Amino acid sequence: MKSLIVKSVLAVSAIVSIAAHADGFLCENLDENVRVKVYNKVNADEGTRNAAIMVLSDPSISSGKKTTARFAADNELVNNKGAVYTAQVDLRFNDDNLKGRNFAGTKLGNVKYITLDVDFSFAQPVENGTQVDGQLIVTKRNGTADIQIPVSCVRYLKGE
Repeated sequence: MKSLIVKSVLAVSAIVSIAAHADGFLCENLDENVRVKVYNKVNADEGTRNAAIMVLSDPSISSGKKTTARFAADNELVNNKGAVYTAQVDLRFNDDNLKGRNFAGTKLGNVKYITLDVDFSFAQPVENGTQVDGQLIVTKRNGTADIQIPVSCVRYLKGE
């Protein structure tokens, strides 16, 4: 009986240790009225260091209307290389079909890419709630100069 209990405890421990925790970053620059949230996938089969979603919002707008756009990896609209997350603004998708919305001083319909570059490395992770610097880069469709906005980011880790 004792060995059955030990085996059960070990099996549960193994399952819990494989379960991934949600992680990502909340970045903002309140002077520029921009907020960007990125979350990585939680399913180990998909890679827990791969982007799942990017959400753009304007913190100066009233509650319920703050979200400007959402970009989902399921639609192949957001990806990352390490802590550099890039969203492609594809106006065919409902999640970001708000081309008249303002974001970072321009209309979303004028934007081709949104890149969030967080000063973070998975090789040297930081704890939940740790503040790190970042840079938001908005690339326009017409080829004019990128909009670059420094942002302050907070690491998000759920389940610790």
